[in-house]
Amino acid sequence: MKKFADRVYSIRNELDILLAISQGSLFIVQFASVHQKRTEQEIRIIFKKHVASIESGNGILNNFDLKSMVTAKYGSDGSSALDLEKAEEVAIEAGAEEVVAGEYPGEVVFICDAKEASKVAKAAENADYKVIETVTEYVPKTTVELSDEARAELNALKAKLEANADFLNIHLNCET
Repeated sequence: MKKFADRVYSIRNELDILLAISQGSLFIVQFASVHQKRTEQEIRIIFKKHVASIESGNGILNNFDLKSMVTAKYGSDGSSALDLEKAEEVAIEAGAEEVVAGEYPGEVVFICDAKEASKVAKAAENADYKVIETVTEYVPKTTVELSDEARAELNALKAKLEANADFLNIHLNCET
């Protein structure tokens, strides 16, 4: 059986981030721990069961953009009706790249470069939006399709990673 990931790259940042590549699919796994060396060792063991070799580098990050999603509701109490055109005006003035309807009625999501998140949130608040949350994630520049076998292997690896107590998030450039 072919191992899922061909290579794994490890870098140090505020959170430890492990990156892997296989059959054109890329993923970034984030975890945080007060015992970073122990956690990193546990994650490496999981990868070694699915990986041929481990190397250092960060080229995979070039295939993702770091974006922030600022979720807000219109009106200081968050109960007013949403005007998407007004939200777009606020977004343009604040430097957001896109505005989409939120998951719940009346919510709007301002999508922006991660470095602009606080500026966009402040502009939204100044325009009478109640900011609910700001989430930053890695968004793939391109996506790939996986074979059924590769998808099954990726899902098995994801399950092992998500079971780790220090697991925070996984970002993919493919559908699972």
